[in-house]
Amino acid sequence: MTMVSEAAYGCTAFQQARLLARWVGGGKALTPGGLLRRPDLPDAAAAMGVRAPQRVRSAADLPQVHIPWTVALTAGLLAVEGRSVRAVDAPAAPQAVEESVPTVWLDAFVDAFRAMVRDADPVEALGLAIRLLAIVDGHKHPQQQLMDALQYPWLPGEEPGVELARALRAPWDRAETLLDVLDAFGALAPDDGGAPQLSPLGKAVLPVLRRRLPRQITPALPAYELLALLTERDEEDPWHAAYPWLAVRPPADAVAALLTAAAKTGARQRRCALDLIAGLGEAADSTLADFQDHPSIGALVRLHLGMGAPEAPEPNEADVRWLQVEEIVELAETRGPKDAYPQMWQQFPGHTLEEKLAEVRATGHPQAEWLATHLAAVAAAGQGHTTEPVYQLKISLARWRPAVWRRLQLPASATLEDVHLAVQALLDWDGDHLHVFGVGKRQYADVFHGLEATRPEHRMRLDAAFEIAGKKIGYVYDLGAHWAHEIELERILDQPAPGVGYPRCTGGSGDDPIEYEAYEYEGEEPPQAVPFDLHRINQRLTAAFAPCRQRTTFTL
Repeated sequence: MTMVSEAAYGCTAFQQARLLARWVGGGKALTPGGLLRRPDLPDAAAAMGVRAPQRVRSAADLPQVHIPWTVALTAGLLAVEGRSVRAVDAPAAPQAVEESVPTVWLDAFVDAFRAMVRDADPVEALGLAIRLLAIVDGHKHPQQQLMDALQYPWLPGEEPGVELARALRAPWDRAETLLDVLDAFGALAPDDGGAPQLSPLGKAVLPVLRRRLPRQITPALPAYELLALLTERDEEDPWHAAYPWLAVRPPADAVAALLTAAAKTGARQRRCALDLIAGLGEAADSTLADFQDHPSIGALVRLHLGMGAPEAPEPNEADVRWLQVEEIVELAETRGPKDAYPQMWQQFPGHTLEEKLAEVRATGHPQAEWLATHLAAVAAAGQGHTTEPVYQLKISLARWRPAVWRRLQLPASATLEDVHLAVQALLDWDGDHLHVFGVGKRQYADVFHGLEATRPEHRMRLDAAFEIAGKKIGYVYDLGAHWAHEIELERILDQPAPGVGYPRCTGGSGDDPIEYEAYEYEGEEPPQAVPFDLHRINQRLTAAFAPCRQRTTFTL
């Protein structure tokens, strides 16, 4: 073992992690969030030779406990089992070494920074670790540089991590504390009274961590590589992520480069290109118009131009078929041809697979042959299901008495946008307000509402939002009045009855809620509560989805 490896394994963070694991022993109880309980913190700290304050909200607020805790988990010294944790009797000896630095040390070092912020992105945590090491290595007064990094926003072209640093938990947001973290991992040289300096371990680590960092978006990146990076990372805000590239190009040049690249790539990259172009506004429209007859991307461009025009004609049949193939191709790229098969079967005419695939090829879509080949392989393997599962949802109005709920059935390919339309019909909302879905830690909304920190609802399918029966998501309609709904997946029907139209309501209870207060009707007689009527609700569902009936997905 090299001297660098020995220093890594012998650093304070790992020493304290081993002491913490010894204290945990056969088991300790955990909080619902998976952390040590507050009454146990003084004993845990004492076992490592450090002090914990008398009052603390959570173990996550104590770096002297939380860092060793994170290291112990990453190194396999502790194992969490439900609401308890125990020491591992014989943890596997770490063997992997990246250029003389133990891999487990690198993982624990980055995980320590990731643990500083709830829901931190791994790449941001890696970027923060790199940035701190680089500041100490390259400045005579690193404390001031660290304070600047905590105060000023992320700048295009720099390594990620600065925004994360600004969100550090108290009391972690002090430059001195960040230096203490580096010191605990042995990345700082012994204090000689001068400015902090990196130790040999810290110097060895910096280039290794930089090579772990995903390729950054720079102005010189070719457009096709830009699209590949954005789709690979599944960026929540691709326009912001691509800003270093977009900022140095006139809109016309950016549009031409993006569309030229998109015409030669996959469906996900094409969608990403149109998302970026949409952020350029009207400045992009003239160049977009030059591509509206392009054989590989013209249908998408025409759709995009039409969405911004109040009197734009409906897409013709050829464009609709092309766009259907585009949707199925993207599904095959992201979820696999097996999941795409029922979409093709239901959306394209014909009685046999050969007839339907001939219709796919006739669209002239650049990936039509690719799609047809993969779908034929699915059928040959006996996996070509012609119907898709149906998801049964229970939609309840939160905190409402007497209870108001509706049972809704939709195909697995339905999106959150479809659920929104359905809820409007189920409860007779008038649809005149903003709305937001909450799925896990992410929010989804109508892309045209421009709500910050939300993802497009029309791209989140039910089978992605609900992994298992019993899972619940949230839906808020009217962000002012805050009509909160709970949506639970009750069960999945793998073999739906043929010929049944969806969506459909199969049960419920409670009157349709009165949406507005009486004073809002300006002298008119306010409406009375309408009792639950299954037939009337299904009539409203049919009317709400009538414009979507060309999506034959909804008739299984």
